[in-house]
Amino acid sequence: MGTIHIIYRVNNCLGFALALFLNTLLLYLIRKRSPQELRTYSVILIQTCVVDLLFAVALFLAMPIITVVNHSLAMLQGCWLAWIPLPVNFWLVSSTTITYIFSFSALGVQFLYRYLMVVRGTQLTTHQYTSMLAVPLALASLTATLLYTGSYATDEYDC
Repeated sequence: MGTIHIIYRVNNCLGFALALFLNTLLLYLIRKRSPQELRTYSVILIQTCVVDLLFAVALFLAMPIITVVNHSLAMLQGCWLAWIPLPVNFWLVSSTTITYIFSFSALGVQFLYRYLMVVRGTQLTTHQYTSMLAVPLALASLTATLLYTGSYATDEYDC
């Protein structure tokens, strides 16, 4: 194992530990210490923390390494679960992309929530807010599936 790979693994572990600690602390503070005026925004803050935690777990488990192979972009798994057979390994690495795309596409739901709560005065339950997140999750899953299906390793480019 080369020096760069060791540094990459150490960075991965430290980043995961830091993300786990800070997001868990933030979740605790949001749930227990938020003033009453900010309760309507706690759902948005909790969503951000949970998505960040999922992204940190996906990065920790898959540790994707982005490289170029034969003039094509390739994403390889370089961490703890590299021994898993290819189809499962493929979806493990794609979980990082799904979470990444979801975090950006879910921003529209946060905007819609703020619009409905602040401008329109509509009270939304946590269940309604969560159900609105199904659209960005479906979009992220479809995008990641198309992206990875198009870039799936063949015998010609097998790494």
